[in-house]
Amino acid sequence: TAFDPRPSRMAPVSGGPLGNHQSSTVTLSANIVGLAAGSYSYALQVAAPGATNSSQTVTVNLQVAGPELHLLADWFRFSAFCGGANPGSCWLWIGNSGGGIVNWSINAPDKPTWLTIAPVSGGPLAHNQDSMVTLSANIAALDVGLYTYSFEVIAPGAQHSPRTVTGSLLILGPMLS
Repeated sequence: TAFDPRPSRMAPVSGGPLGNHQSSTVTLSANIVGLAAGSYSYALQVAAPGATNSSQTVTVNLQVAGPELHLLADWFRFSAFCGGANPGSCWLWIGNSGGGIVNWSINAPDKPTWLTIAPVSGGPLAHNQDSMVTLSANIAALDVGLYTYSFEVIAPGAQHSPRTVTGSLLILGPMLS
């Protein structure tokens, strides 16, 4: 893909005279606003009128990272005693470890009534930003046993999307005194 940093992305640079064996540093920066994820390359011409070997080409490469869906963990576990209190909540951290923006949603078809997920969508998340999702279990009317459920976290256009999150709720027999 061609990347032309001129004129809105790079100002002309000039320096003063340099003596024998002297050098000068030129710092380049990139404005990636509006650029799609991908690799960009530009041939930069460096010229010094009157110098030997004037007009050298320096290749400038730019890698623009796209959004990347990141989950701190892709599982959750609850346990409680039958007839006892609900277990404490679990947290799911959803983030963007790439560039660009991540908007996410949770696809939880046939979600069991014992599980609450909030919120079920979020964003926009820029690089290294994240959102916290609270997962709660209500054990009322559940018998002793192991209950499992999986759902998806979806971030359209992001790498590593969708991601599956799997969890369980273990209801133990009543506590004996």
